[in-house]
Formats: sequence, C-alpha cells, structure tokens
Amino acid sequence: MRRRWRVAVAAAVAGLLLAGCDTQSGKLDHGRVFGFDTPQLKVAVGQTFSLYRKLAVVPGQRDWTVVDPQPDPGVLKVVGPDYLKGGGGMGDGGSVYLVFKAVGKGGTDFTVQNCGSCDAMLRPTYQVRETYHLVVG
Repeated sequence: MRRRWRVAVAAAVAGLLLAGCDTQSGKLDHGRVFGFDTPQLKVAVGQTFSLYRKLAVVPGQRDWTVVDPQPDPGVLKVVGPDYLKGGGGMGDGGSVYLVFKAVGKGGTDFTVQNCGSCDAMLRPTYQVRETYHLVVG
C-alpha cells in the first residue's frame, strides 16, 4: 500500500513539473521585446510589445498572468502569453512572451505573477510577482 502511495505521489510531482511543457504557440506578434527585468516601459500608441523571460522547469513557470490591480484599459490591453518550447536541455522550460498592446496615451502600472495554479506549499518557493510602469506617448 505504501509503495503505491509513493508511486502516485511521484507521478503527481512529475506531472506538476512537466505540466504544459509540450505547449508551443509562437503565433503571436511579440512586437517590441523587453526583458522581465525592465520595470519602466515606454511605447507608442498602437504599439504591440512584450515581456520576455526564459523559463526553467519548475512548478508555476508556465502560468504567468496579469493580476490585480488591473492596468488602465484605456492605456493597455493584455493580449496574452505566448509560450515557446525549449531546446530540450537540462532544466530548459522554454520561454514566455507576455504580449500587450498600447491602446491610448497615458501611464499605468501592471503586475504579473506566476504560480497561480501552484499548490499552496509550493508558492513561497516558486511564486514571482513583478510590477511594471508603462508610459504610452
């Protein structure tokens, strides 16, 4: 009985680590690309842009999303994430482009976070939350 339980737990952990690894889109226009480490962004009205991040194979790395407080919808439209498959190297979880469209002049802050679907015990280790300031001129 214990062996079956251990096998089930091991399979569940492996599933968490590999969840979404076979997703490959690459169909979105990434526009102007900024690294996740760029907290101040400046773009023109109508411009598509994205935040880029290389991913590791760890829980929560494939569920990046914009979270509350939401950005001003008169300034910024969230297009969505675009995940690209990795090259298969050890720990290579691919990459993500969080794609946005600047829809009007002004400024707004927005926050992105991963690990929304992570188990509560994994969040303190794997969750990342970043806030950005966007100026559209």
